[in-house]
Amino acid sequence: MKYLLYATCLTLTFLTGCVTGPKERIEQQSERFNRYSAQEKYLIRQGQIEVGFDQEQVRLAWGEPQRSRQETSAKGTLLVWEYTVLQPNYNAYSNASIKRGFDAGVQARGSPTRKKLRRRVFFDPQTGKVARFQTFF
Repeated sequence: MKYLLYATCLTLTFLTGCVTGPKERIEQQSERFNRYSAQEKYLIRQGQIEVGFDQEQVRLAWGEPQRSRQETSAKGTLLVWEYTVLQPNYNAYSNASIKRGFDAGVQARGSPTRKKLRRRVFFDPQTGKVARFQTFF
């Protein structure tokens, strides 16, 4: 049991160390960031985007997408970026048995094996800027 707890803590430490927020990305791209308007800077610092942002602004606010794909529609081929998170996949079950008395319990186990879509950005094929975006909870 101690080994499982140790491995879990080590994994979480590693994963959280790899995640960067807008502040770290802005520091790495300060020259580019300083060229944006005050409103754009404010939104990026807050980790938000708006229609009309270019790909670099989206990267500063939200980081690298976990998935990039193309979607064809009547308007043309859109570039779509998707941002996902690992979400625990909980399995709950009850356990009852009779051994020299009565032993019953409910257990819940989880593992971060399921990806959940959190954000999706659609870029206009002509301008390369954000045409629309979706946020999921």
